[in-house]
Amino acid sequence: MRAMRVIAGLSTLIAALTVLPAGAAMAQPGVDPNGYVPYSISVGDGPKGIGTGGNVGLTADSSAGTASVFTACQPKSCLPGSVSPLAVGSSPSAVAVSNGTAYVTNTASGTVSVIDVSSGYAYNVVGTITVGGQPTGVAVSPDGTWVYVADNASNLLDVIDSRSRDVITQIPVPDGPWGVAVSPDGTRIYVVANRANVVTVLQAGTYATVGSIPVGSAPGMIALDASGSTGYVANNGSGTVSVLALSGSDLTPGSLAATIPVGSQPWGVAATGSAVFVANNGSGTVSVIDPSSRSVVATVATGTGPFAIARAFDSVYVTNTGSSTVSTIALAADRVNVTWSKVRRTRTVIGVTPRSPAVEYSIVARKSGKVRRGTCTVPSSGSSVRCRVKVGSGLWRVSVQTRLPWQPVAMGAQNKRFSF
Repeated sequence: MRAMRVIAGLSTLIAALTVLPAGAAMAQPGVDPNGYVPYSISVGDGPKGIGTGGNVGLTADSSAGTASVFTACQPKSCLPGSVSPLAVGSSPSAVAVSNGTAYVTNTASGTVSVIDVSSGYAYNVVGTITVGGQPTGVAVSPDGTWVYVADNASNLLDVIDSRSRDVITQIPVPDGPWGVAVSPDGTRIYVVANRANVVTVLQAGTYATVGSIPVGSAPGMIALDASGSTGYVANNGSGTVSVLALSGSDLTPGSLAATIPVGSQPWGVAATGSAVFVANNGSGTVSVIDPSSRSVVATVATGTGPFAIARAFDSVYVTNTGSSTVSTIALAADRVNVTWSKVRRTRTVIGVTPRSPAVEYSIVARKSGKVRRGTCTVPSSGSSVRCRVKVGSGLWRVSVQTRLPWQPVAMGAQNKRFSF
């Protein structure tokens, strides 16, 4: 799998990192790939859809008729937190955020609420667009000009001009449209048909149907990777994810490349590049897929009824419909605090750090192009990790690095200096 950055700005650390393939076998006994515990944010009642843009995230609180706004930020700057919910329409289902504007579909009202989130601290509903039917999934073109809304009742894709907030056209699509995605270049629109079990591919602008791709039973949401060449569809009825090989040709929609078993009743899905996250609504878990091996490398327990997933910065956010919460899953393990010591006689450096059950630990020593790798073990107490590396004479820089099962590179270089 090609090397991917976990967060923006990671390139400054790459020289000090140890590259490991996502999904690699854990080295230390006691490392549990399913042991990660997410951070939890309280939001409105019955959250379904979720969207993020910049430092802001919103949930569509289906039972409350509100949209909860929360702070989506890098963990070193702040912890996520929610603010007072905003009243929208009845049974809101999905959220998309673009250029400081959020769009919330209100399924029972037949409307789309428009929310200004550009200020970063004051949020207001600035408009309501009537689309009719039962609007569900929503996506925005990369330039923010066009808003695409799936009408589940009328089997239509509504196209909204974001500037005038008018519905300019309605495109017939197969039975039960729900999830919607747009290619990174904005030229293609992908619509998931929940009752027809297909993904319809439309050409943006002309809205001509390029074709359709069969998927699993009762598909929900769709996510594309950063290149737009691969799509992932959560199949609620079959407990699987369909992997789509997408085509850029005007004549070819793409094809089904693989089918991956996940948890019960998957619905939401997000692709980060290094991993694919799937919300298993019936299992209360998120399956984490390595896109290279197309296998599940970890299963994370969330709240009750996880439904939708969105990414912001170095985390993914999962709505829990039955818990009225959002679970935050980090894309990279936290840098650890290490207690250092050394044994001069054997030229050994020892680092001890508190243990997190889902994290793999490694220790690396470097000197003038030389690299020494040691071992990390979990003592019988299980509360800490003890890492050791033997070096030679001279000045060495040593670090204890950390890696989550879905993290492609080990991080955490402290570059502690030791001289022998």
